[in-house]
Amino acid sequence: MSKSILITGITGFLGSHIAEKFLVEGFNVIGLKRVNSDTWRNSEYLNDINWINVDEPDWQSKVIYLNPSIILHAAWNGVTSDSRNKLALQMGNITMLAELLEVAQKISVIKFIALGSQAEYGKLDSIANELHPLNPDNIYGITKTLANQLLRCYCELNNINWYWLRVFSVFGEKESEQWLIPSVIKKVLSKDKELKLSSGTQQYAYMYCKDFANSVYMLSCKKDLQSGIYNISGANAKSLKSIIQQIVHLSDNQDIDLKFGALPLRENQSSFIEGSMNKFFTKVGKVPYTPFEVALESTIAYYSTQFIGEIK
Repeated sequence: MSKSILITGITGFLGSHIAEKFLVEGFNVIGLKRVNSDTWRNSEYLNDINWINVDEPDWQSKVIYLNPSIILHAAWNGVTSDSRNKLALQMGNITMLAELLEVAQKISVIKFIALGSQAEYGKLDSIANELHPLNPDNIYGITKTLANQLLRCYCELNNINWYWLRVFSVFGEKESEQWLIPSVIKKVLSKDKELKLSSGTQQYAYMYCKDFANSVYMLSCKKDLQSGIYNISGANAKSLKSIIQQIVHLSDNQDIDLKFGALPLRENQSSFIEGSMNKFFTKVGKVPYTPFEVALESTIAYYSTQFIGEIK
């Protein structure tokens, strides 16, 4: 089989790590992006990607010509909390998926892999497996659920192997500063005297970005894998309070005053996020998780170099 993969969302946090993994494994990587996309996350391997601009009218023809054996759809507009209920923005993602599916049908891809979200389950109070009832509480989650159904139906009608990966919490190098872990790291490295926080009682099972990318790679290479939905999640949910305290400890800023409870919880914020990986482990294989402290140390080391000039 041709070792060629098309990756959408390649300039984003998750997509960039997926691309790096597949390049290391010897794949020809085709990256679909916008003309004005910022490729800073891809700077280490920028010239190793076959780039196609989705803004150009002939992008589909270019993909068909390059004939990837796998399509990995990681792109999604409107993932931040302030964009999750923007209807037109979210529905635009369905159009993009439809266009990709038409390309997949024309080139007879071996696998079509797309990233879903734990938001499809809605608020959780326990570990969710793939049979957990869906109860999305925002337009983002609803649109992801719709995209899953579209993917399943179209692929089954056209005999395409399909895989919908419900992604839970992921952290690591190159994550945007607006998310919790990098934002806390920046504050701590800045030697701020205090940090106002919510209660920190929420419990999340974070997965390291490199383990996430490895999971996607493992699934893509698994022969005769049954189409369907697979959770991608870390294990052993930790309280956000304990994670923040661990960042402080590893960053050697013991003087910072962590004011837990000074801020209210964000509206509709989940208090527990963890997915069961049992199906993945059984069907695909065990994911060798990086120890959380090791992953966190690596992440802090990365941001300590990125924030030079910004921190006080």
